[in-house]
Amino acid sequence: MHPQVTVTGLQDFSISGFYMPSDRHLKRLNPSLLSLILNLPLILFGLHRSSFDAYNHIFFADHYRQRWFDLIEPRWFGGFNVVSYPPLVHQLIALISLPFSILFGVFGVAPSVSRYLGEEIGYVIVLLTVLALMPVAVERFAKIFVPARAARIASWLSLALPSLYLTAYSFGQLPTLMASAALMWAMGKGWDFVHGGRKRDLFSAILWAGVTASAHHAVLLFALIAGGAMMIKTVMTRGRTPLLRLILWATLSAAFAAVVIYPFILWSRGYAPQTPIDHLSRHNLFAEWSAFYYFFAPMYGGLLLVLPMMIIRFAASLRAFFAKQSRSVTEIASSQRALLAMTKRLAMTKRLRHLPLLLASLLLFTLGLGGTMPLPSLLFGANWEWLTFDRFSFWCGLTLLPFAALLFAKIPKVFKIFAVGSSVAFCFFAAFSSVIIQAQPQEYDLETIARFLNQQSDRYLTFGFGDQAAKLSVLTEAGTIDGSYFTARTMPELRRSGIGSLDGAMWNPQGVAAIKPFLDHAHEWGVRWVFTAHIDYTIAMIQAGWESYGEIAPGVLMWKNRNDVKTDWMSPAAQASPDLVASIWWGVVPLITLVMALIELQTPNSKSANGV
Repeated sequence: MHPQVTVTGLQDFSISGFYMPSDRHLKRLNPSLLSLILNLPLILFGLHRSSFDAYNHIFFADHYRQRWFDLIEPRWFGGFNVVSYPPLVHQLIALISLPFSILFGVFGVAPSVSRYLGEEIGYVIVLLTVLALMPVAVERFAKIFVPARAARIASWLSLALPSLYLTAYSFGQLPTLMASAALMWAMGKGWDFVHGGRKRDLFSAILWAGVTASAHHAVLLFALIAGGAMMIKTVMTRGRTPLLRLILWATLSAAFAAVVIYPFILWSRGYAPQTPIDHLSRHNLFAEWSAFYYFFAPMYGGLLLVLPMMIIRFAASLRAFFAKQSRSVTEIASSQRALLAMTKRLAMTKRLRHLPLLLASLLLFTLGLGGTMPLPSLLFGANWEWLTFDRFSFWCGLTLLPFAALLFAKIPKVFKIFAVGSSVAFCFFAAFSSVIIQAQPQEYDLETIARFLNQQSDRYLTFGFGDQAAKLSVLTEAGTIDGSYFTARTMPELRRSGIGSLDGAMWNPQGVAAIKPFLDHAHEWGVRWVFTAHIDYTIAMIQAGWESYGEIAPGVLMWKNRNDVKTDWMSPAAQASPDLVASIWWGVVPLITLVMALIELQTPNSKSANGV
């Protein structure tokens, strides 16, 4: 065990007389249980339904529920390829939903409704599980960079991480949450291998890397930055053998992750960029209130103080180190041997042990500012216009938790109470942020609309439904040329438009006028019906010459296309030849990888290395 794991290793971050929980108390407490207690009321309140992406993920789950080995989903965009998004989270939701849907069916609930209700329960169960396991993953990750006791405190502080609740309940980015937790666990196991050289740890780390990629591919950006911090730490303190182990682990993990999601790799090789779609995270966060509201204020809370405090402490430590050197700068510079000796002493000193993670946090914080700073566009080039940068702020919060734990030990008890209280307030603000500003429209009677569509064979469009449009797609087998996952669409008109969802065109910079070309040519794509839930769209429908059928549900008007509708149109993606090998691989390998990782986790093992 590395000596810094002991209590003594934390003492230079404490002040005598200030309260610090004992090891006995920390071990007795269970942050995962408290996470369940905190999040269950939010779930029962239905807060997840107000998020932007929850219905989208339920829709993907519905695809696997009905067409597990079919790579083409026909209901959005005239058909799109589901390998464009890693499947693991959606497949888990689909599997969990089965018994609940059967139960609802026994009580006479309509098949489509019972299927949706089961899938929503599946979504909730996966979300609660991920949130409960997040503190465990945070502790495992923190042990790489700070002593074990501080890592335990970091796991507790993760319960008051505002961006966690923002991501879960306002953004609805469940795959990002699961992938981030899996990655932190994988990196912890990888560090155990680097530290102890155990093949079992290497095998486990590789498996969890595959789980990470199967949950969400974008989290690999976090892997690169955090992995870079681990590389720097290894070079500074460990020597040649651990460095070779780290390179071996990183190489095998990357290779295995690519193999697990190889259909996605093949799809991405042929992907052509679309006209960029505007996103607030790419704006100047301090110049626009809405961007500041969503992508800065609720992201960090009290953690905003942690990064500058650690930078100040680090700078002070460096000054103290150089002040203690016996030789002058001129004397050191004149002697190469002396310079090398001082550099080695500096690298081995405790004063630099947090530098790697500090650099990673600073980089993630800068990237999280999106268009506020030039770095994202310089670093990612043309791809910067397609990335969303709130995820970098979320990851930055995760990397700041170990530092928060170290600083938490230093402040008086009264300030601890204030810090925790203010963080909790920020967490509630983050969780309810989309509700506070009413980011979603009112709930509509989607079942009535779905029953009508299920009697038709033609496509439809919705305008003004918000993310409820994805829920409607679950309740009906009717297709639409719209959808909420823009990356996968292959319709040239949509790819060139610069519009996200047609349903939300009025919030697009182009406004409602952007839908006119699609209304004029809707008959060519098999669209016969339109449902509007906002007066601005009503005006657009009248101007486009569509026939009004009155109100089909409270607040929802129905319109019919006056033109002759073509019923045989399919998108370029739906016309592609099926790939049997990719279909089987996509439906089997990600789940098998997760099962193997869980089995390995439960298999009895001797005590693993502790990290730092």
